[in-house]
Amino acid sequence: MKKLILSTLFASSLCSSAAMAADIRATTYSSASVALAAQQANIHLDTFTQAIIKYEAWLASIDNQAHRSTDDAQEIKPFNQLEAMRALTNGAQYTPQLQADLLTQYNDNQAKLATYLGLSVDDLMPFVKSHADLYMKAQASN
Repeated sequence: MKKLILSTLFASSLCSSAAMAADIRATTYSSASVALAAQQANIHLDTFTQAIIKYEAWLASIDNQAHRSTDDAQEIKPFNQLEAMRALTNGAQYTPQLQADLLTQYNDNQAKLATYLGLSVDDLMPFVKSHADLYMKAQASN
C-alpha cells in the first residue's frame, strides 16, 4: 500500500509541476493526436477535448504557490497539497489512521477533479495518462 501511495505521489507531482503547467499553456496538439489519445483512453472525443481544456486550465491555476482558482476547481488540490500528504512529508509517522486519511482525501479529490473535467472517476486515470502521453509527444516534436 505504501508503494501505491508513493507511486501516486510521484505521478501527481509530475502533473502538478509548475514547469509543466507553464509548458502546457504553450502546447498545441494536432487533431489526429487528440483523437488517438481519446481513443486510447476510451473516452468520447468531444468529452476528451473538453477535459483537456479544463485540465490544462486547472494545471495553470496551480502554477502559483497560493493555488487561487476562482472557478469550481477551487477545491481540487494537487496531491502534495492534501492535508494528509503534507503531514507525511513533514515527518508524520505513517500510521493506519494517516493512511486512511490520505486515501479518503485522495479519493474525494479525485472525484472532484473527475466531476470538474466532466469524466467519470473510472475515466480519470486513463485520461490523465493519455493527456500525459499526448503532452510528451507534443513536446518531443517541438
